[in-house]
Amino acid sequence: MSRISFSACMQIVRTWAVSRGRFFWINICLAFAWLWLVRPLYDHSSVVPQLLRFSFRYALYLAIVTLPAVLYICGALLLSSARNRRLFAVAIATVCLCEIAVRCLGSGPTYAHSTCHYPMPYVMFTGKPNGRLSDAVPMVRKDADKSRDIRLNEFGFRIGQELARRKPPGEIRVFVLGGSAVFHGSPLSNTIPGHLEELLRKNGTTQARVYNLGVVSYVSGQELALLVHTLVDYSPDLVIVYDGCNDVAQPFHLDPRPGYPFNFAVAEEGLLRMHGAVTLRSCVYPVALRSRLLRLILHRSLDLTMVPIQEIRREVRFKSAEWETNIVRSYLSNLDKMCVLAEAFDFQLLLALQPTVHFKTTRSDAERAACGSAEFSEYVKRQYSKLRTAYRQRQDTALHAPRCHFVDMSDVFADYPEDAFWDFVHVDNPGNRHVARALHNHLRQVGILSRLSEGNSK
Repeated sequence: MSRISFSACMQIVRTWAVSRGRFFWINICLAFAWLWLVRPLYDHSSVVPQLLRFSFRYALYLAIVTLPAVLYICGALLLSSARNRRLFAVAIATVCLCEIAVRCLGSGPTYAHSTCHYPMPYVMFTGKPNGRLSDAVPMVRKDADKSRDIRLNEFGFRIGQELARRKPPGEIRVFVLGGSAVFHGSPLSNTIPGHLEELLRKNGTTQARVYNLGVVSYVSGQELALLVHTLVDYSPDLVIVYDGCNDVAQPFHLDPRPGYPFNFAVAEEGLLRMHGAVTLRSCVYPVALRSRLLRLILHRSLDLTMVPIQEIRREVRFKSAEWETNIVRSYLSNLDKMCVLAEAFDFQLLLALQPTVHFKTTRSDAERAACGSAEFSEYVKRQYSKLRTAYRQRQDTALHAPRCHFVDMSDVFADYPEDAFWDFVHVDNPGNRHVARALHNHLRQVGILSRLSEGNSK
């Protein structure tokens, strides 16, 4: 009896499947192919989660890219065979028209990584030489230049003046290295290096020229590589490294391997594909990105789709105590190597642990939201506790003195009375000025400014 019932059921299913027509199944396959492409987007965790693991903006983006496929499946199920044929024709025509429109309008992702993360030997990337950012400058609030325009020089750095290999006579050359916290500010004079140069000149160090060598997303290993492969050839008198947050935060959200550059796994995956290590997804997705329409819609999922991020996290024991310790160890190792370079190439080095919003005592509602999830906040505080201890030990023991100096600036905004942070690490223009003042005060307190002036007078 059960065998007859099963056969009858299978016959009903086959009859139904045939009655739907081939275009029904084509439509279903198209919808599920789209869902397959966008599924990795759900592995993302926003820095500031507001709805489950996502920000409201990212959750809206997920809804926009997912809902059409769901509605398309529902429509295919409800329509007859003939109408499924029409649905397919309408879908194809719509996609083609949108593709033509996007190509004619020249639309695309507005904040392309190619401008801030242009491939370069040894350091992995810098800004794009002679690049320009005009519509994606982060919020700077007060004292912002209305043009909101950022221009990069021929080396891909945000330097307004010429950086000649041969230092002009009498110049005190100061390089400031770091990530986007150094890079940002509008206009250039409102960046940390811009404010620092103004303070130096006002307080008697008139020969100082401060160069902004911040690169968006840089970690300490890239700063070390930039220093040893490029900057030592330009005879710096003082190098300031203002960092720490990217080394700590990026492994939590992106490539989890301690010390690895921003999204290194993407470049790694591309190299592996060149050598034949491919997966179905890594083959299909680059083909899909040849469509400007799909690139406009799905560019956010590139990293998540191409890279086996979950496998990498398992390999490094993501979020374990060992993983956290290795992140701190890698960062401090890079700083110690910079100190050796300072001795070898005869320049003063100031290593500053940058602040985050988590250590600001009085926070606005926006700043509290910028702290991110409770898990991320506690992680940052644990890691910074280790870094603070290490900075203090290195400064107290004067391990690399007299050329290498460590300063913990993580609490420089602790008692700052106004809003400053527009995310967990970036501050507005007045905030940059506050950081520059703290740096200038420390340079004066430890005697670096007097040493530079004495050396320049010889």
